Formats: sequence, C-alpha cells, structure tokens
Amino acid sequence: MHTDDPTMIEVGVWLRGDGLAYRNWAGFIDVLEARSMPGAIPVKLDMFAYLPNDEIGCKRIDLESGQYVQGCVVGRMVYGVLNAGEVVIVGVEKRPKRLDITPLSD
Repeated sequence: MHTDDPTMIEVGVWLRGDGLAYRNWAGFIDVLEARSMPGAIPVKLDMFAYLPNDEIGCKRIDLESGQYVQGCVVGRMVYGVLNAGEVVIVGVEKRPKRLDITPLSD
C-alpha cells in the first residue's frame, strides 16, 4: 500500500521540538512495517480528513479538532500508520498511548 517513489504530494507533520514541517506522502503502512523501518520517527500528520481505501465513491472521514493521523517519517517520506488495517487516530486532548514504531532490534 505504499511506494518507494514518493508522490509530489506533501503532508504536514508535527515534529517534536521542530513544529510543523512538510514531507512527501508515501501512503499507508502497517504498524509492524513501520517498526521495522530503520530511522522511522513517529509523528502526527496535519490532515483534516482521509479516505479509508482507494475504492471509487469511498466516503471521506473527517477528523475532529485535536485529532491527528499517526504517521512515521523516514527521510523525506512520510507514511500514515495502520493497525489491523485501520487508520490510527491520535489526539492531543486525551493523550492516548501512541503506537510504538521504534525499529525492532536484530
């Protein structure tokens, strides 16, 4: 569900201590794949909505104020994170536990 050739679409990402930055969108990946990517950094994606799949006519899902899509940055690319096929939503108000995407040790 992702590509190694990032699109020209850029997505805002909230980096700790650096504020908002923009990275090339590379699609969604499973949390286990995100964990296995060397150098992956967990981020919140600055999006107001997303499509749950690529089907024609798929209904957009709007995010509420304070909600973000969980993502991970690898170099200039950013991925959205899926858990069991579902987009992971995080928020600042409730401070839910963020999924650990720290790379697995060998």
